[in-house]
Amino acid sequence: MARYGNARTQEATEDFSGTLDDWAQFYPAWGNASISGGVLVCSGGAFVGIRYTAAEPSSANQYCKLKLGTLAWNGSGRRTGPGVRCSGSNATRSGYFCRVRDDGSTNRTFEIFKLVNGVETILSTTTRAISTGDTIDIEVEGTALRAFHNGVQVAALDTTDGTLSSGSWGVGLQEPELSADDVDMGVLGAAIDPVRA
Repeated sequence: MARYGNARTQEATEDFSGTLDDWAQFYPAWGNASISGGVLVCSGGAFVGIRYTAAEPSSANQYCKLKLGTLAWNGSGRRTGPGVRCSGSNATRSGYFCRVRDDGSTNRTFEIFKLVNGVETILSTTTRAISTGDTIDIEVEGTALRAFHNGVQVAALDTTDGTLSSGSWGVGLQEPELSADDVDMGVLGAAIDPVRA
């Protein structure tokens, strides 16, 4: 499998050791995103999405890499993951995300989906064994969407979509039993020869 095939320029990071001042909660309207013990949690239950607002990406060709925190699976569809080209709030929330979702099996569902005005459409899906401390990434380059697990491209998730053309980085999280750790955010440069694993 290919590792990163484009040069990456980091433009922002978040380790969730302080406050959420650099983020806006774009779903839901009330404040149930919080930091606890150096990780992002969904303190009010249900689902929460946050969008980075401290700076705008310098390009629409973006990546967002998330280190997974606690993963307390229970087979009920709990999910978390990073996003790119995120915008809007509540009924207008939009973005591309890759996420890991608990469907009750040993290998978790790993998928890319889009949100357009609050409506979710799954674009590609596969299954992976996912553990606490793993990293998952999403890249968008033009209309091309790619996902990575621990730095290795998951070719089964390669897909295209041209609906969203701008926005910032984001993180989605469901239920307080899951947490999100470090986030690395940036833009993509020219293609490079990928390292093969």
